[in-house]
Amino acid sequence: MKKFFKYGSILFILILIWDASIVQPLKAFVTYIHQAGHLLAGLLFSYKPGIDIFINLTESVYQIVNQKSFISAFLIANAGYVANLVFILFALYLKQTSSKRFMPGIFAIAFVSIAYTYAGISQHLLYASLFAGFAIILHMMNKEVFFDYLLDIIAMANFAFILFDVLYYTLYYELNLIFGLSSWKREIPYSDAIQLQNLTRIPPLLWGILWGIILVACSVLFLIKKNVALEETIEEE
Repeated sequence: MKKFFKYGSILFILILIWDASIVQPLKAFVTYIHQAGHLLAGLLFSYKPGIDIFINLTESVYQIVNQKSFISAFLIANAGYVANLVFILFALYLKQTSSKRFMPGIFAIAFVSIAYTYAGISQHLLYASLFAGFAIILHMMNKEVFFDYLLDIIAMANFAFILFDVLYYTLYYELNLIFGLSSWKREIPYSDAIQLQNLTRIPPLLWGILWGIILVACSVLFLIKKNVALEETIEEE
């Protein structure tokens, strides 16, 4: 129960400060993960980047220009959420291994390399550099508890990203359609749930609720299984 409270607290804080400057490097990192899911799914179905599909790695936006089939377009639309979900489970799994000391550095190197290759000298490269700097400081401190907390924060940042995309943004979109709230300052992002609506005619809010349930269920089941395995190990000792 303490772990659920800890993860819930981290998630709640991230949601409150999601648009704050201090969170932007982490937000950019999880956006890259999300967009990488779309890109990999597109490549799997032989979509050529820049020709059949346009993907903006720096924002949660993609566009299929030449749709090859309904199934491929449907799976590509869901692939971003799947990538974030897989990364959540991967980060939580890493906490049980000795490699957790090295993974933040590997994440940082990959982040800086992709940011420089894709965006050059840009704000996203700055975000990646800040992320890398934090990872270096973490290695210098060499405290296991800090590695655990960083992986927790990365996992919950992916969680927050999905919640914002499938619930907050789709809810805003629906309210804007009903009440004409376009005067609100926040622009309406082109959520993947809206892409799914265009494919299936199912309202984006329902897609948001569905993915919210999938996200919570998978994370809770993973944590329960992890706790059971830990208890069995303690009993064997």
